[in-house]
Amino acid sequence: TTFTVDLPITNNAKIIENQLETPSEFSTIIPSMHSDSLEQRETNLPLLLIVEDNADVVEYLASCLQNSYQLAFAYNGRIGIEKAIELVPDIIISDVMMPEKDGFEVCATLKQTETTSHIPIVLLTARATIEDKIAGLEYGADAYLAKPFYPKELLVRITKLIENRKLLQAKYSATLFSTPASIMVEEEKIDAVIPSETTIPPAEIEFLEKAKIAVMEHLTATNFGPNELASEIGTSRTQLHRKLKALTGISTSNYIKKIRLQEAKKMLISTDLTISEIAYSVGYSTLAYFSTNFSKEFGCSPTTFRNTVEESGLDNA
Repeated sequence: TTFTVDLPITNNAKIIENQLETPSEFSTIIPSMHSDSLEQRETNLPLLLIVEDNADVVEYLASCLQNSYQLAFAYNGRIGIEKAIELVPDIIISDVMMPEKDGFEVCATLKQTETTSHIPIVLLTARATIEDKIAGLEYGADAYLAKPFYPKELLVRITKLIENRKLLQAKYSATLFSTPASIMVEEEKIDAVIPSETTIPPAEIEFLEKAKIAVMEHLTATNFGPNELASEIGTSRTQLHRKLKALTGISTSNYIKKIRLQEAKKMLISTDLTISEIAYSVGYSTLAYFSTNFSKEFGCSPTTFRNTVEESGLDNA
């Protein structure tokens, strides 16, 4: 069967040159976002980075997600990698077929970069064959959705990925900040609320241990704070803040404080040092400030804690 269609051409429309989408065209659709004040403007909404070169798709994704997430945008794979390293978002949605670097390269690069290796990545693409899906997962993608997609399915996938990240936060924080005398009790509490199959990726353990070692090496330094820790491990303060917040749920300042107080707690159990000596040993310049922080963290003063330990015999455990 042959069909013939005649389309009348009137040539009345004004002829314009075809133009590719550029960053300026994206800026008319969505607001730009900068990392300068991320730490200061922290909200309860997770930060989501959309890496997509099609303006219509970006606008549609933004309309679906803007009420539940802070949104940042990149219009190709190369810029997506740069923005992910700069912003350290909570989750990333990336197209696969893009100029300069495709979604597979974005995924592989970010999963191998220390600052961004923990970030869940959802690949969203028209390449929906089983081979493409397997390739995406091999590059480290946490989920692979085909276009056209159901908004509800995308939202559920993102929500579950963030929930799993929070489980990892709880598991690592609970084990990282446990002392030998209380570790058995802590593990029972952890297993009661966190599935035993929830595992912490080796790369994230390595990063957090590196940060902890840096704090331990400067434990007595009263002026060792977020800026010094960031410099010590070779990252920016903002990147460190967002990475630690993603992995442990606490800020850099609180991370340093917890390590100091945990070490003080161990010293109260295992040494005969006075409380003042212990305070100075973990970087506190005044005993009063140390006691206040210790009481807030553990619910009792250093003196009460030591007396309780001695009475129960935990120092010999």
